[in-house]
Order: sequence, then C-alpha cells, then structure tokens
Amino acid sequence: MTASAILVMMLAILSGNGDVLPNEWRDAKTGHQIIRLSDPSISSQTLYFHQNCFTESGDALVFVGSTAEGRSAFTMNIRTREIRRIAPGVSFEVLAPKRRELFYFTGNKARSTHLDTMQTRDIAEVPAEYGSGRGLSVNADETLLLGCYAQGELEFWRQHPVKSLKDLYKYGEKAMLDAKLPNALYTIDIATGEVREIHKENLWFGHPQFSPTNPCQIEFCHEGPERLLDRMWLIKTDGSGYQKVFSSPCRRTFVTHEFWDPRGTDVWFDLQIPRARGHLGFVTYVIGPRAYLAKTDVSSGETVKYRLPLHCRSWHYNISRDGSLLCGDGEGRFFSIGPSGRWIYLYSIQDGKMKIERLGDMSKHSYSIAPNTHITPDNNWVVFTSDMSGLSQVYAVEITKPSQTKGSS
Repeated sequence: MTASAILVMMLAILSGNGDVLPNEWRDAKTGHQIIRLSDPSISSQTLYFHQNCFTESGDALVFVGSTAEGRSAFTMNIRTREIRRIAPGVSFEVLAPKRRELFYFTGNKARSTHLDTMQTRDIAEVPAEYGSGRGLSVNADETLLLGCYAQGELEFWRQHPVKSLKDLYKYGEKAMLDAKLPNALYTIDIATGEVREIHKENLWFGHPQFSPTNPCQIEFCHEGPERLLDRMWLIKTDGSGYQKVFSSPCRRTFVTHEFWDPRGTDVWFDLQIPRARGHLGFVTYVIGPRAYLAKTDVSSGETVKYRLPLHCRSWHYNISRDGSLLCGDGEGRFFSIGPSGRWIYLYSIQDGKMKIERLGDMSKHSYSIAPNTHITPDNNWVVFTSDMSGLSQVYAVEITKPSQTKGSS
C-alpha cells in the first residue's frame, strides 16, 4: 500500500482525537444515523447556509473542497454517492437548480459550469474588487446574478488584519463599519453578461439574496456589529423599493443571518432581545438575551417570533424546500452557562411554538468553521460541515430514526 493510500485510509477512520469515526454510524446520544458524503482525503465544506446546493429534482448535491488547483466545486449523485469534481478555482458559487448550472467567480470572470456535461462558459468580465465582496445569488427565473462589494476592502483588511473570528467580532466589524467605504449592489445578466450597479451607499453590504419566487426582489443586509444596525433591507433589481425589513423593538437588539422563506413571503432571521430592554446589562451578559427564530412578512411588515431556549440557538438556520422544517448548526463559538449548544438541530412549528430536536452531536466540532446546515429536498436528511475528524468534511444526519425517544429538548 502506498503512503498516500495509507493517509487516505487513516483520514477515513480516525477522528482528530484518535476516536474511531467510520463513514457511517448511529449517533450515540441522539440515535440518528450519520454518513460522511465527501472524500476523506480532502477538506470539504457545504455551501453557505442560504445558498441552495441541490438541483431542482433533488438528484445532486453541490459542495466545495480544497484541491491542488485551489478551491474546487464537486457534485455528488444523491442515489449512488458518486463524487465528481466539476470546476477548479471557484468562489462565490451559487447553483441554478433548474438550469443545473453552477455560477461562480474565477479571477475576474463570472463563469458557469453545467453539472452534467461540465461544459464551462464565461458569463462576464467583472472588476477586480468584486472578488473581495459577497455573493452570488441567482434570481427565481435564473436570468440574473446578484452580488455586492466594498471599494477598497482588500486594502482595508491589509491595514486592519484579523487573525480569527474572535478578532473579527471584537474589533474588525466595527472598524469596517466606521470606515464607510463605498459599497454597491450589482447584477449580472446571465444571457448578455451586462453588469449593472443598482444601489450604492457608504455602508457595508452583505448577504445579497434574490427572492425564491419574485425574480426582481432582493434582500440584503447592512453588515457590522448587529446590535448597532438596522440590518435587513429590500430593494428591486431596478434600484427602486429600497426599504427596511424589520424595525428593532429596542436598542441593542441583535438581528443576523437572515434567509428567505421558500414561498418568498417572509424573511427569517436570528433575533435576540436584551432582557433589560435597550440595555445589555449584567443579567443579559450572564444568562444571555431572549432568543427567537423570527420571520417578517415582506408585504405587511408583520413579524412572528418563536422563542428558543438559549442552548438551542444556532449560528445559522435554514429551511426546507417545502417550508415545513427548519434546521440549525448549533452554537459553540462562545462560552455559555448551561447545557451545551453543540448540536445539529431540527426545528418545527407545532401549535404556534417551536419544537426542537437534537439530531447530531457536535461536541467534537471546533466551531472555527460554520457547519452551514441544509435540508435535503425530500426532508429526509440534514447536510452539514464538520471538522470532528480533524479535516472538515461534508456529512448528513438522518431526520427520522427507529425510535423518537431520544434527543428532544
């Protein structure tokens, strides 16, 4: 056996602390089945939490991994689990599920690769600064791409380096917000390659997302320390209709990691309200804020909040294609008093309240990378990233199990 083959075998069976970690196992704490989907020889991750990673028919999954040719995109056949690398050197990747095309940046090119034929074509040439921004998103009729960028962002981070997520949260986000760099939202016409900057402000833009049903409707955020911002905003592709999604009930309210409901009617988000309204205070610091998974109707502005126990919060949430289930990747970035929040969670609304179930134990995940959960189109699995084996891998945990007696909160 060659040295490389031995390395692959060891990565496949050993976790970072030497515990046996087979390619399939039943979680000892929850009873749910977990399988590894990615190649154990390379570092792999799911797409960002609000980026769709499944084809319309649900037959293929897209994920990314580190290769000798840089960050590469892969597909996995859901039925056979066959993995194919379809494109090297990708960033800002987004899948158009009906077209079965992956759109991404490589250098200063917007490019697409077809998942089945692997035919690759250039869509447009883009300014170099677009590559330091955020995106992409594809609209409902799969004719436009969407992204955003900050002019001078690369130079800003050279002058204000952050070495960890802790540094970013502690001072990086506030410094970037205070810099008031010129930011812009832009669209790219997939057919013609036309690039249009539709909205500009001296604020930090992020999370640009097209509505899943209205091809002209955009939601994006003002990035920065979440307690200091009105975060979520709507705008149309022609630059009209610029308006706030949600008004905070009091100062120091925390809003983050928003995503569309699949019906296009609401925007979901992580909502945390100080216990002493308007003030963080000692009590909030010690036992945490009041936490909710909330949604706001984009037409009426009505907001519905679902209370969550603090240990059942997640770094990112997501929703199933039919809107019946939500999932989350738990929370392990910060010290907290009380039960561990290091779980893959399943959420469902029953009688107006949020029912919560633990699907997978994430106690060995570092939370230096986000698990970024996704529910499969058939509602049978939650796909996620974890470095529980030492090297980040793509896994799936089964939603159902023989007995539903364990893992509920």
